[in-house]
Amino acid sequence: MAKSLDWVQERRQLEKLIQPPINEVILYNPDSLTFFEGLSSNFFVTMPKMHSEVGSATGYSGFKVVTAPLDTVLLGTVMRLVLEVCRRDGVEVVYDNPRVDDLLDGRWHGAFITSTSRLVYPIEVFHYRSEASGE
Repeated sequence: MAKSLDWVQERRQLEKLIQPPINEVILYNPDSLTFFEGLSSNFFVTMPKMHSEVGSATGYSGFKVVTAPLDTVLLGTVMRLVLEVCRRDGVEVVYDNPRVDDLLDGRWHGAFITSTSRLVYPIEVFHYRSEASGE
């Protein structure tokens, strides 16, 4: 649903936004205010678990990785590797599109994209522009 039949035309318009220092555009649903994936990457957010989820957290166990459900995005090779590492290291993966309200409320601890050309690429700055406000 995130990529319609008009995807080629839409993508051309979005690719125009990618000029240094911008590296990627993340697709989102303006109705549900959730993020999906990048134009050429998979998208992940790291968030601290809520106190009720943590128990006796040590190391990475106090965090979770949030990414779009696998049936809504293209599962990339590097994404598959990230998921395997999370599974191996006991990092919880939540397959639920990252939410705009979590970003705006400061609940994101970090974010990164994955692709074969970038591997795992941390996001240093994330600009969110609301269609309603133009911000």
